[in-house]
Amino acid sequence: MRRLTTQAYEIYAPSAQLNAPLIIVSDKFSIFAFLFHGLWLIYHGAWRVALPWFVLYGACAGVGQAIGVPDMIIGAMQLTMQVWLGFEAGTLRALDAKLRGLTLRCVIVAHHADDAEITYYRSLNAETIAGHA
Repeated sequence: MRRLTTQAYEIYAPSAQLNAPLIIVSDKFSIFAFLFHGLWLIYHGAWRVALPWFVLYGACAGVGQAIGVPDMIIGAMQLTMQVWLGFEAGTLRALDAKLRGLTLRCVIVAHHADDAEITYYRSLNAETIAGHA
């Protein structure tokens, strides 16, 4: 089933290699990032962002326990961090792509990430054909 709305997708790729894997980032709330937070970061290979996330998330509980903050407040702080991650998931994936040395190749408006990827590769093919004409 196709979505009725479109959204912007950022395409990150190495600047030198055309056949390298892409990272396609959508700037929207991610329910999976909210629910699975750190594991979601690891699943997407965002190790450089996941490490500080785990340190902060653990420090929230550890320091809170050490200074006697009630468990309900600690839970609320961690829930706030999870909501923040849900809203900033796309931004953090983009940051991780930049830290990997990938460059923002283009922004494509599409119904779905697959459509954005197809459009990206079609534009590369059109550039290649135009370059040889």
